[in-house]
Amino acid sequence: MHFINGAGHKFHGPKGVGILYINENVKIHPYLMGGSQERNMRAGTENLYGIVGFAKALEMATEHHEKHSQYIDGLRKYMAEQLEQHIPDVSFNGDLHGRSLYTVLNVSFLKRRKARCSFSTWTLMAFAPPAAAPAPPAPMLAPT
Repeated sequence: MHFINGAGHKFHGPKGVGILYINENVKIHPYLMGGSQERNMRAGTENLYGIVGFAKALEMATEHHEKHSQYIDGLRKYMAEQLEQHIPDVSFNGDLHGRSLYTVLNVSFLKRRKARCSFSTWTLMAFAPPAAAPAPPAPMLAPT
């Protein structure tokens, strides 16, 4: 693995805070010069409060990950079933019941008005709630 990155807002952490792992065998140069933060790779003051918030959000997200991921996967599968039942010519992109990300449902709908072969694709994205939330959020549809 050469690089791994993560953003805090993806699991209800503070925005603008993340992590970056760089393999020691990969040689990169700083983007901004000055300062000695992050092993002379970053100039500027570290956001200590953001880092602590990121760590706490990550701890809470991993603590409830299994429960929330099962719930969200159930929502994804339920939505796929409902789409198949109520919308003709719906198709799913990717492996719906096998190896696919539990937070994504990528769907194509045949556009009937303009052209017979035209498709519209939508992606369902759902995220686990913070641990203190009473129930996971409703999924959102976003065009791709």
